[in-house]
Formats: sequence, C-alpha cells, structure tokens
Amino acid sequence: MIWHPQFSSTFTTLLVFAALAVMSVGYYVSRRQLNVNTLPGLLSILLRIVAFFVLLFMLLQPTRLPKPRIMKLNRSVALLIDTSASMAEPATAAAPDRSRLDRGLEAFADHHVIQRISDTADLNVYRFDSQLTPIQTTSLSKLSPDGRQTDLTAALQNTIELNQPHDLAAILLISDGTHNHGPNPQQPSAAIDIPIYALGVGEIQIADDRAHAIAPNIAVESATAEPRIILGRSVPILSSITANRAAAGQIRVELIAPDGSINASAVALSPQHPRRQAMFTVKPTQLGTHVYQVHAPPIDGETNTADNTRSVTIEVVDPVHRLLYLDRLRFERSYLKRVIHQLPNVRYTSIVPQAAGRTLVQGNDPQSRQSNQLLSDSQLLGLKVIIIGDLPANQLTDTQIDALADWVDRGGSLMLLAGPDSLGPDGFAHSPLGPLLPVDLNTAPRYIESQFNVDLTPEGAAHPAFQKIRQRWGAAPALLSRFDTGPVKPAATTLFTSTDARNAPIIISRRHGHGKVALVLTDSTWRWQLAFDPDHDQSQSPHHVFWAQMIDWLMPQLQTDTDAAQQVQLIANPVTCEVSDSVYLTVSVRGPDGSVIRDAKVDLLITPPDGREIRRAAELDQNDNPDLTAYTASFQTHIAGRHTVTATARRAGQTLGSDQVNINVTQRAIEQFDTQPNHPLLRELAAATGGAFLTPADLERLELLGLLEPREVKVQPNAATDAIPVWNRWWILAIFVALMAGEWLVRRMNQWV
Repeated sequence: MIWHPQFSSTFTTLLVFAALAVMSVGYYVSRRQLNVNTLPGLLSILLRIVAFFVLLFMLLQPTRLPKPRIMKLNRSVALLIDTSASMAEPATAAAPDRSRLDRGLEAFADHHVIQRISDTADLNVYRFDSQLTPIQTTSLSKLSPDGRQTDLTAALQNTIELNQPHDLAAILLISDGTHNHGPNPQQPSAAIDIPIYALGVGEIQIADDRAHAIAPNIAVESATAEPRIILGRSVPILSSITANRAAAGQIRVELIAPDGSINASAVALSPQHPRRQAMFTVKPTQLGTHVYQVHAPPIDGETNTADNTRSVTIEVVDPVHRLLYLDRLRFERSYLKRVIHQLPNVRYTSIVPQAAGRTLVQGNDPQSRQSNQLLSDSQLLGLKVIIIGDLPANQLTDTQIDALADWVDRGGSLMLLAGPDSLGPDGFAHSPLGPLLPVDLNTAPRYIESQFNVDLTPEGAAHPAFQKIRQRWGAAPALLSRFDTGPVKPAATTLFTSTDARNAPIIISRRHGHGKVALVLTDSTWRWQLAFDPDHDQSQSPHHVFWAQMIDWLMPQLQTDTDAAQQVQLIANPVTCEVSDSVYLTVSVRGPDGSVIRDAKVDLLITPPDGREIRRAAELDQNDNPDLTAYTASFQTHIAGRHTVTATARRAGQTLGSDQVNINVTQRAIEQFDTQPNHPLLRELAAATGGAFLTPADLERLELLGLLEPREVKVQPNAATDAIPVWNRWWILAIFVALMAGEWLVRRMNQWV
C-alpha cells in the first residue's frame, strides 16, 4: 500500500489532530450522558472511533501497485551499406555493367531480407564510407558509390553508439571489405559483443587480367563554353573526358566545327587519373547560332559509343550596341529616351504600345525598327540591353516573356523600371521574369508617394557602373515615389538606398546566368534632370550620369581579340585534379594581327590556398604548326583547395597582357589505389564477433533471423504512473456515512441530542 495524501504532511497532521480534538470536545460535552458501562454509550463511542479512522483513511489517499507486467520487446538490427568508390567496381567479370553495390542490394531484394527482418525486428539502415549516415530504406535505389575513403572501424563503432538505447541483436554489413582509413577494424572487433553478418561482394581478379575484365569505354562527360559572344572574339570550349581502366592510355579528342572541320587534341588517362580536361579555342566568323561537337573516337573493343560525343552551342551576336526600350507615355520615358538618344555608339529602338494594337516606334536603329515581330529570335540576337518600363505583363505574350528570360540567361541585360503597372497585380512579379529580378516579390509591392533623397551604398560606390564617378548623389533633388518590396535576394547588390531612416533599396542589380538584371524601384528619376540648371552641360546632370553609367554597365563587356587583354590566353590542363598531380600550363601570346609573339617574357604566378606563392617562367614550345606555338610550364600541387594561376606577358619592358584561371585541387582518392575486395577481413570480423560471412545464397536461410525473436521482459509497475487508488470507492464513503448516521441514531434514541 502506498499513501498519497492530498495535502502536505504538516497540514495532514494538523487535520488529524483537529479531528481528534473535535471528537474529544464532543465526548467531553456529552460525557455525563455517555456511560461507557452501558451498551448505547459504548456503541456511540465505537462508532465515532471507526468513523474517525475511515475519514483518516480517505485523507491519506492510499493506492496499491498492480502485479509486474510481462512485455515482449522487439530486437533491433543495423544494416550498414558500403558506398565508397570501390563499390562502383564491377561485381564480377561476367557482369561488368553491375557494380558491387548493385549486386549487394539486388541480393537483399531477391531474398526479401529487409522485409523479413522488418517483420520481426526494428531495422536501422546506414550508409558509410569515411562517415556513417542514417538513411531510409526507400532511398536504397538512390545510393551512389562515390565515397573517397572507407573506414570500417568508425562505421562499426558509431553504429553501436547510435544503437545503445536499443536492443541491438546483430549488425548486417554489405561491403567488399576494402578498408583504407582509420584503425584496423580487427583490433576493436574483439570488444564487440554484437554478431556481425557480412555479405561480401566483389570478385578477386588476377592482376594481369584486371584490364580485360570489363569492356573499354571512353566518354565525353561534358562540353561547356560561353553561350553568347560578340563577333570577332575567340572563346574556349572546355570538355571533360573520362575512361575506365580498360581504356586507359593516350586518348584522341576532336572538336568538330559546324562546317565539318576537325581540330584534334589528346589527353592521357590512367586508372589513377580517369578524368582529364581537354580545351579548344574557336573564333566564329559569322553571326548566328553555332553548334560544335566534342568527340572522342571509339577505340578497339568499345561497344558503348553513345557517350562519345557532346554538343555545345555558341550564339554569336553583332558587336553593335543595340538597345530596346518598351514603355508607356510618361515623364520617366520622356527624359530617359533623351539620354539614350545622346549616348554614343548605342543604337536604340523605343516602342510605346497604344490602343487598338497600334505602337509608336522611335529610335536611331533602322535594323531593329524594321523587325516584323517584337522579341523574335532574330531581333534578340542583335540586342544587348532591353529596358522594360511601366507596362503590365500582358503587353507581352507568354512566348515573348519566355524568350526574354532565356535571352538573359544566355548573356542579355535586362532592366525593369518600377511602376504601378509593371509591379502591380498584373505586372511581371509572377511571370517567368519574376525569378530573375533581384528582390523577393512574393508579397505585393507597395507604392509610396513621399519626398526622399538617395545615395550610393558602399557596394554601389565599388560597383563597376559607379566606381569612377564622383557625383554627389545625396545633393541631387529629392525623388517623389518609391516601391516597398520584399527583401533583396542574397546574390543581388543594392546600389542606391534612400537616405531616410528606412534606408530603403532604390536601385538593385544582380547577375543571372550569363546575363545581368537591374531593377529601379522609383518612377521619378526625371526629377534629377528637371531641377538641373539648363545653362550647364546636360551630360553632367545627375539624371544623365546615372542612366549613362547604368546602360554602360548593362552593355556586355565583351572585347575582340584585337584588345590587349585578349592577346594573352592561359590554358590549364587539368583544371580539376588531386593533390600531388602535375598541372600543365599553356600560354598563347599574340599580336593585334593574331600572329604569335615569340620573343615575349611570360611569368606565371600560382597562388595556392595557403598563400605560399609558386613562380614559374614559361618557355617557348615550338610546334610544327606555327599557329599552335605557345609558351608552356608546369607545377605540382601540394595542397587541396582553389589555386589561382596568373600569366603575364611582357616584351621590351611593356606589358602585353595577362590572363587568369582557377584550378580546383581535391584530396587524392585513395579508393582508386587498390579496389580489390578484402573478403578475408570480413570473415575475421564475423568470426571474432560470433556472426557469419555470407554469400548471396546464404541469405535464403539467414540464421540471424533466429536471434530476432522478441524478448520477454518483466516490467515492474511505476508508483508515479501505475498506482491504483483504493480510497475513492463509493462503498468507503457509504461506510463513513453509515457510521455517522448510526452514531446519530444511537444518540437520538437515547435522547442525547
């Protein structure tokens, strides 16, 4: 019996004494009438005493504990799946297209191992390489064997630590036994009292026959280039070439131009370096879209040739700076069009949609004005900048908006001018242009009319559009309106903000894909021009300076090969490698006419992540083809991380130009050193822990299922949660009432009341 008084022990004690006192006083008052020597008197006193103890029983609220319960608890099993790179090797020579990981998972699926274990136990699944990661059984088909190291010891120890609260019955392991990181798993295995059942996958191959176990295969993984360039500029095409161990060697790589001409190169691939970069440089001579193909010719024995070719598309545009301005008739358009018209080297077309499908077309670009269809492929091909004013999105068709978004992604520049229509409910916020804009427009922008001044932000002062301008923007006339939008996106740059307490963004820019996007959150920049002294040079007004600089920045900074910055071109092979790899550098130095400069001094500065600079002097490497003569050098990486390589060419003390590339260096993948399965290690682990080494055939009669019967556990009741009250019974209250009524009746019958 357990007592649970409702009140504190002190209060309960006082309550008991108070009850005794009341009884004593009652007895004292009626002592002359109550004669304990008579039956009625004795009966009255006994009834009072019993009632007192019944009351005390209820005050103490006693409870009792039930009998211990017998519960059945499920055992748990941990399934560890090796996802290191060695598990990507072929499972057998007879099935070169099935990896070791595929074979292990297929064996489990064929014998319904996961379902059979889950029926009787709790299954916890983990993937591991150098780290252990819990996963869901539904994601087994998405596992990729790409880990760079295998640490069996840490995987086993972490599994036991994670499952300490559970009744872990066994560890199931799918692995090829390769262990190349951390302590030897045989050392701590003796302390593991949980049986390990290891399914060994992979087939041990004779060293001389390894290369013949699989069919040779070469693949062009990727081919990339700047998608949009101006006519007259050279552009590098970078491709990634891979080969399996059977195809290792000197691999020929070809670049097939649109006219069918072929430019060839070669890369050296090995089992330790199965991926290399190949770079070609092209210089299209015609406007339009050009498709180049990077092709690796199949070698003897190669059966899969579907991945030997990749295409890359380059759009070549007119070097003339063409601009298209779409807006309605308003003050902002009137003053902005004057600035555009005065810009040198800019040809523009201004279009104003009007009623009944009519349009007002102005500008100094006859080619764009003669375009039959707005934002057609042919028109977009020649445009560098598009400015959209205060127009609703329905002024453009869905096809035109999609084409515009794709044009920006490929290198075009877009500026959106905020207004009640362009950012209103029917504006561009929820069109395909919305994700391109530099602010979050999920909430409706709010139009605010009030006077405020603006100034450059620190980021705006350093921005290419304004870093050389000394204009005092804070002294410019106040603007009259702005739009309050959502937050500026992380990749965007706020150029101008209001100078009031809100510090609201007014001009924001960002890069999107290969293009640029700017957003102007006011429709009153015309105030900067209206308040400027007409007797002064209008090109110095804040309005003219602002728009001229913004449009200049929006124009793509693409230069032709006649510019000094393009006389030097640096090519690194590879651009992605591992620690201790050699990187080969090729520097092309050419004059304004495109001829090779052979008497230049070429210096290379390599800056690794640790800041320990490496300097090399490139030497002229003669080639049978004079056009391919270049300067070469090499260096060996010693640390992981991004390496910056800068090449500078000088002649007669004059700098001809420079170029820079970045090289990504990763830690060497020791998985590639030896991918032979190590089944003896798995056998020793299983034997040391009382488990078993398994083959796929053993999964049908998996003996560990016998260890998974639920265990019976005697659970003692908990006084706090399982106690059963015995005082709050109706019959106890009835007894108390009956005792008090009986005592009153005795006194009544003897006229003691």
